[in-house]
Amino acid sequence: MKRFATYGLVALGILFLAAVAGVFSSVRALAQTTIRAALVKNVDERGRVPYQAEVETCSNNVVAVCTLLFPSIPAGKRLVVEHVNGIFVRADQNAGNGVLPVLLTDCRPLSGCPDPFRVANRPTFVLPIYTIESDEWGVSANLLAYVEEGAQPAVGVLISNFAQGGFFSPFVTITGYLIDKTN
Repeated sequence: MKRFATYGLVALGILFLAAVAGVFSSVRALAQTTIRAALVKNVDERGRVPYQAEVETCSNNVVAVCTLLFPSIPAGKRLVVEHVNGIFVRADQNAGNGVLPVLLTDCRPLSGCPDPFRVANRPTFVLPIYTIESDEWGVSANLLAYVEEGAQPAVGVLISNFAQGGFFSPFVTITGYLIDKTN
C-alpha cells in the first residue's frame, strides 16, 4: 500500500511540474511574439562578399603597355578594391630599363580599354613599384578604389624601351569585396 501511495505522489509531482513548465513556456512564447528584434542587413560589411581576381596575361600585344583586364563586375554590385599585388618579369635586351608606373583604373565594355594610360575621365591610381632583381619588379599597394557594375578593373604597366621579341610576364591580384549598389 505504501508503494501505491509513493507512486501516486510521484505522479502528482510530475503533473504539477508539467503544468508549471507549460505556464512558464507559454509566457515566454508570448513575450517572444510581442517583443521582436529589429532585423538588420549589413550591406557594407567588408567580408560579406569577398572578391579576389588574378590575371597573368596581357590583353593586348605588349609594345610599350601591358593591359591586364579583370572580370566584369556583376549587375547590381560595386567592387571596393582594397589591395593590388603583382609581380612582373621582363626578358629582353633592354630589361635593365625596368617597368614604369603601374596604374589601376576601370574599363567600360562599350568604350574598351586598350591603353589605361590614355583613358580620360576614369579614376586612376598610380601604384608604387619596387625592384626585386634586375629583370623582376613588384607592386603591393593598399588603396580604396571603386569599380561600378559592368566595368572591368584594369591594371596597366608601362614598359620602357621594350625590345621586339622580348618576353614580359605579369601576375597581378586584386582583392576587396562586393557591395550592393544602392544608387
